[in-house]
Amino acid sequence: QNGEPATVAGLDGEEMDYGHVAEITGLPGREGWPGDLRLIVRRVPITARDQAAGKLTDLEKRTGWRYGITATNIQRMRGIPGTHHAQWIDVLHRQHAVVEDRVRIAKQTGLGHLPSASWQVNTAWTLLAGTAASLDAWTRLLAFADHDLLSKAEPVTMRELVYRLPARLAHHARQRFLRFDRDHPHTHTITTAWQRLTALTT
Repeated sequence: QNGEPATVAGLDGEEMDYGHVAEITGLPGREGWPGDLRLIVRRVPITARDQAAGKLTDLEKRTGWRYGITATNIQRMRGIPGTHHAQWIDVLHRQHAVVEDRVRIAKQTGLGHLPSASWQVNTAWTLLAGTAASLDAWTRLLAFADHDLLSKAEPVTMRELVYRLPARLAHHARQRFLRFDRDHPHTHTITTAWQRLTALTT
């Protein structure tokens, strides 16, 4: 089957062509496979990040496209129109792939220290790890949304570049001042972020 164009929303909100999605379930050579198995393939343009990772195949380097395939037994979801289309299955899979990133981030904020022998400790620790992950995500969203690196940084990077920045709490004229190291490369970014957060309403 011919691949159908996939679209994504651009920065201005308008849709733009991004890649192609097709179903190749009907191709020969699947003897012995489950009868309800569907194969969804997609291709997207190679990005600078893909090239830097150095994991492109010879075919991808030659064609300028990055390829992926999803094997699923989802036929359609009852009550949701359009769920049988290959494009919908592809989107569903890509959204689910984000779960792995969230698990890795949760481990960086404390979930990796589990388990404990105590159920109560496990419960409290899981809640705290989730709270830490949420605070980290909202900090990046509200304070660093326009920063190329920190807007997408994981907790390990945020901890190294932001949360551990040396500072000194000073008192003067009955006021408190948080003084950062002027020579630190991210001081200006962090002070701007601090002003944004303190300006938020309750």
